[in-house]
Amino acid sequence: METKKTNKGLVAFVLMALANLWGYVYGEYFARIITEDTIQAKAKQYPKQYTLSYIQRSRKWIGKKAGDCTGLAEAYLMQGDDGKIRYNAAYDRSANGWKKACKEFGPIDTIPEIPGVLVFMPGHVGVYVGSGDVVESRGVDYGVVKTALKDRPWQSWGKIPEIEYVTDAPDDSGVTKYVVQAGDSPWSIAAKLLGDGRRYTEIVTLNGLEAPYTILTGQILSVPSNNSKVDADAGTLLYTVKQGDSPWSIAAELLGSGKRYVEIEQLNGLEGKYDIYSGQVLAIPAK
Repeated sequence: METKKTNKGLVAFVLMALANLWGYVYGEYFARIITEDTIQAKAKQYPKQYTLSYIQRSRKWIGKKAGDCTGLAEAYLMQGDDGKIRYNAAYDRSANGWKKACKEFGPIDTIPEIPGVLVFMPGHVGVYVGSGDVVESRGVDYGVVKTALKDRPWQSWGKIPEIEYVTDAPDDSGVTKYVVQAGDSPWSIAAKLLGDGRRYTEIVTLNGLEAPYTILTGQILSVPSNNSKVDADAGTLLYTVKQGDSPWSIAAELLGSGKRYVEIEQLNGLEGKYDIYSGQVLAIPAK
């Protein structure tokens, strides 16, 4: 049985795409690494879109995963528990098709503070990730980027009918405040206050921190109480690769057994020699 799809899972997915600098290729949906053959195939499929100039500009995304603006939502819904994204015609929609599919929607000035709702302008769609920000696959010259909601001409919002929207963030009774000290890191704070450095994911989730999770001396962070736990998402956490890491060592550190490296490879679509690099953000299955 496939893990249920939620707005929190969608937000975690698009933030991973953002952190890994995924690109934009018209007609793709982030299911594969882009090659010259990919671009040539898309040029034959969409000859009006792929002018000589557009083909050249698309080549900047060779070697990365890429997709168009609708691809973020499509890829999340098409992704199985094994991490592979498999085509499903039910989710192959244009930007306007996604808008029409939304059964709960409204003008942009009524957007609720619910991460994971879609935002629309004519012919384009993005994912609202909260705190006034949107992640969008903006165009061939931009790739996947984060922009301020107020800085783009979004006109409306809508909820994806195929996912569950959950709002189960902890209330203030389950949170304490902590002033960052010199030398602190989310890991060291989690180890000191929560008894396990691996619970740093709860701190970065609660405070909306992004990789590489930089914090400043004197900064005030919200920290879950030791008897509460913040769910980083629907079954996945985000981990920033350090020098010397391997899928095996990450699995041993975070999942308790190096043998579980296969789960990390599958979830992130790693292929071949499973090369990873410092600064890369990987999705990690929750224990």
